[in-house]
Amino acid sequence: MKSTKKAEMQAQAIAEKLSLRLKGSATLDTVRQSKDANGWPVLIISDGGVETSTSAVVAVRISAIDAVSKDIFGNQLTAFNPQLTEVFVQTAVAISEKDMLIIGYEVCRRADILQSKTTQAAQTVESQLDDAATTLDAEICEIR
Repeated sequence: MKSTKKAEMQAQAIAEKLSLRLKGSATLDTVRQSKDANGWPVLIISDGGVETSTSAVVAVRISAIDAVSKDIFGNQLTAFNPQLTEVFVQTAVAISEKDMLIIGYEVCRRADILQSKTTQAAQTVESQLDDAATTLDAEICEIR
């Protein structure tokens, strides 16, 4: 049994901060919360809610890293594990450096392990969350 509570709390906190800080931005100004196929929270950040493959879109998914240890029956522990935060950037349209710095700052404040990924321009960001074709650009680990 997995616990999504910590990931949902982090996603909510990030969404609230980004909604305030990106308001009135020229490239990214809308934050929408969703869930991926496995039930983990996803934030979709777009320009005016337009999330096509030819628009500026950033997706942030927060998930737990599997616990190494099991209980005495071999089941998963329901512990608050470190969180993996993945930032998917769609490169079809240029996103302002200011907006990317705002997103990066708010995400880094709460991330244990942060991965930045670039998606293919032919598909929407949300359809590529579990796609192996996404390119890992950087990984930052900070277990607190």
